[in-house]
Amino acid sequence: MDTDAKNHEPKVGDSTVSESSATMEILHRNMKIMEETFKGQSPRFWSVIETSLESIVARQPLHPSVIMIVSGPERSDTAKAIAQQVANSLQLSDNKAVEIHNENIESPNPADVKLRLDELMDEALGGRSKAAVLYNIENIETSALSILFKYCDNVNAPHKDAVIVFTACMKEGFDPESNLKEREEALQDFLIEHWKTMSSGKLGDHFLSPLMSRIGNSVAIVT
Repeated sequence: MDTDAKNHEPKVGDSTVSESSATMEILHRNMKIMEETFKGQSPRFWSVIETSLESIVARQPLHPSVIMIVSGPERSDTAKAIAQQVANSLQLSDNKAVEIHNENIESPNPADVKLRLDELMDEALGGRSKAAVLYNIENIETSALSILFKYCDNVNAPHKDAVIVFTACMKEGFDPESNLKEREEALQDFLIEHWKTMSSGKLGDHFLSPLMSRIGNSVAIVT
């Protein structure tokens, strides 16, 4: 073996390198399984997901992997099934990803919704599974949206070695003639306007645009 190859070998006892390598192998194996299971999706769809997940494996994570799986109403069940598998694809824990439905955090008191979501996210990402799926993000109580800033922030997220997967359903679907960029723009416009309406105008672009920059960087649209 040449000297250069030796110098690049993982050192015996280097648990960080070996664990990272093993996790990457698990990810690539599970990605192949997902691609076989959901054959209708484009190569770019899987590339968006894989690139985001690799970011918390290949090096010391700088931020969590945050992925949004988007569909029209007719493919919402597929989006949810994919989201569940994506969240569990790294097998960061012996526990399955924590699944959060809106009914899990419903309350007449908006402050309680925010508190409950915070508790569930922290419990999931802080150790129980290091992964969470939040379904139908478009329907989340707007008082709780600020919690997503906390966990999806690029710099200050408390759990950077974690996976956060959202699903979103475009109620009117997408224009079948639109391209990918136009669909991503349509998604952002839909969520921002939808949340403005839900909050009776209390939330504006100054809050929602920065939020979208955190939760909407890795968008995979189900076809």
